[in-house]
Amino acid sequence: MTSPPASSIWIHFQIAQDENYANCNLCLAKISRGKGSHTTSAMWKHLKAKHLSKFQELKGTRSPSPVLPPASPSTSSPLSVSADLASEDDDDPAPDEVASVESPASMCSPAPSPGPAESSFTQSPFKLPPVKRKIVPPPSNQWTMAAFLDKTQSFKPGDKRAKTVTRLVADMICKDNQPLSIVEDRGFRKLLNHLEPRYVIPSRKHLAEKVIPQMYEEVKTKVEDLLGKNNFIGLTTDMWTSTSCDDYLSLTVHFLDENFQYHHLCLECIPFPEVSHTASAIETFITTTLKDWNLSQKVVCVMRDNGPNVVAALQRSPFHHLPCLAHTFQLVLKDGLLNKTEIKDIMSSCRSIVGHYKHSSKAMKTLRSAQAKLNTKPRRLIQDEPTRWNSQLHMLARLMEQKQAVLLSASDLNFQVDLTARQWTVIEEVIRILDVFDKATFVASSSQVTISEIIPLVNSTIRALQTFKSSVGSVQGFRNDLLASMRRRYHSVESEKFYALATLLDPRFKGNVFFNRENLDAAKSTLAIEITDLSMQVEDADLCTSTQGLVRDTSQTSTEQQGGHSMWSYYSQLMVPSSNSSEQSCRLSPEEEINAYLAEPLLQPSSDIFKYWKENKKYQNLRKLSKKFLITPPSTVISERLFSTSGNIVDRKRSTLDPERVRMLVFLNKNLP
Repeated sequence: MTSPPASSIWIHFQIAQDENYANCNLCLAKISRGKGSHTTSAMWKHLKAKHLSKFQELKGTRSPSPVLPPASPSTSSPLSVSADLASEDDDDPAPDEVASVESPASMCSPAPSPGPAESSFTQSPFKLPPVKRKIVPPPSNQWTMAAFLDKTQSFKPGDKRAKTVTRLVADMICKDNQPLSIVEDRGFRKLLNHLEPRYVIPSRKHLAEKVIPQMYEEVKTKVEDLLGKNNFIGLTTDMWTSTSCDDYLSLTVHFLDENFQYHHLCLECIPFPEVSHTASAIETFITTTLKDWNLSQKVVCVMRDNGPNVVAALQRSPFHHLPCLAHTFQLVLKDGLLNKTEIKDIMSSCRSIVGHYKHSSKAMKTLRSAQAKLNTKPRRLIQDEPTRWNSQLHMLARLMEQKQAVLLSASDLNFQVDLTARQWTVIEEVIRILDVFDKATFVASSSQVTISEIIPLVNSTIRALQTFKSSVGSVQGFRNDLLASMRRRYHSVESEKFYALATLLDPRFKGNVFFNRENLDAAKSTLAIEITDLSMQVEDADLCTSTQGLVRDTSQTSTEQQGGHSMWSYYSQLMVPSSNSSEQSCRLSPEEEINAYLAEPLLQPSSDIFKYWKENKKYQNLRKLSKKFLITPPSTVISERLFSTSGNIVDRKRSTLDPERVRMLVFLNKNLP
């Protein structure tokens, strides 16, 4: 191999195995030297473009520093300073940073030998103070060798960066209901390898047996800590059977934290071991689970469906329980359709029409063509489901919306739409009735709604049915049967303690939505009793605190008695004084506090009732009771949504998942932030 020419550029380069190339020692780049006649021009350009600081260092030392020529007594040469010298304000330079100052003449020709007349100047040449050269820092995007090597090596076991990526992968699997086998999919592995080549993707077994159980324990601890800070919780429960025929029981807790934030947390989605869903087995399962979580004494109310075994199970338990509004509406509508043959026949005909279009691609294309001709929205028809009454409403409403398109396409298909003008009228009026129930169910299904909405929803539905009039006998009879069923199933809605107190504590409704004045007065009396019981509990707690330690002087002030601490009078001086209204309300009797609260104007329907109680500290007793009676939702929809998640997890691709693993995945899906 030919030795490199004597040039300072070779400090940072070395000839490659192919002599036509040179390797950069700084970034390992391969630079061409040219073929035949080798040059260093490309290497200088690379150094200047990629390693500017090294380029500047070499440019300052490429040729030996010239010697300053002696000064002529008759003439003097102007002095020039190199452009890369720093200003005089910089600090004193290091010895190796000192630069020479040279005249233009000396830069072009060697210095002449000094003559006799110049000897004095040669022995004592003119010297300028040293000027240091400005040091240019390397570019921020320039890698060091250590950083470059680090980027080419895989993360070591236990590396924090690898643990972070693994945790994010597991988090994605849990929150997005992805199968554990996604870590084996080629596309996913290719994506991660592109984003972080150093990351070694863990196996499915590692995620299932180590990472996810660890995440479950961490999140469970956080849920336990959060529940431990609250004295009252509401509960919803439901049962579900997976595609692999495994039974699960769900328990979802609802509560307000210290900041009046409304929470819904999945407590358990537990594999149900019993073969038969008996009331005894369900009751034992619920009570045991709540005992394991130390929540048995905190349950205020349980919202459940109307299944006979669930009802019987909770009747055996010590917990107060109420029926789900949505399930009860399902039973009400079933009662209304029980003896209405005409409406049943219309439903059957509509079901057949929709089924024809759903199962024929030709009919579907013809319907789209008719929709385009009529300039109507190109929507599909909806097939109803027997277990969901609102699906019947959606089927009828969509069919009525697409009536003209259906009739036009049916004539092109020679398909007989077996509905008379009277039957279309019946459909239109049945939609009006069902829409009342649909709107009420929609409100009750919101995640921010509580049982304070039950009395307003029930009474407004009854009022809407009372005012509904129809000229069609079967529709009027349908309305009468619905009204009778509502009154029978909700005959005691205003006298139910939890419904009544929750409605009173809702600043949007208070007592204005009660039909019966006696029920309102009874609810106010019950609320006053709750305030008295709450005050007695606080006094008992204060008494236990004050009797601990030394005996106190009975002449102490009221503020000292409340605090139970000799320093209380000093602490009270640091506190912001309460407003007059607040101080006055503290001295009100329970009845006076309730009447003062009820006398205030109602909030707007869209107002946040939890924000109201967070900010309103005037009625302290009612504020505390709001955390007890405003936490239970009006339906079990939240628990049913839990099983929608479970269905996504235990799908056909993952039907063999272990029930315990399903439990963890559902828990993490609902409780991960």
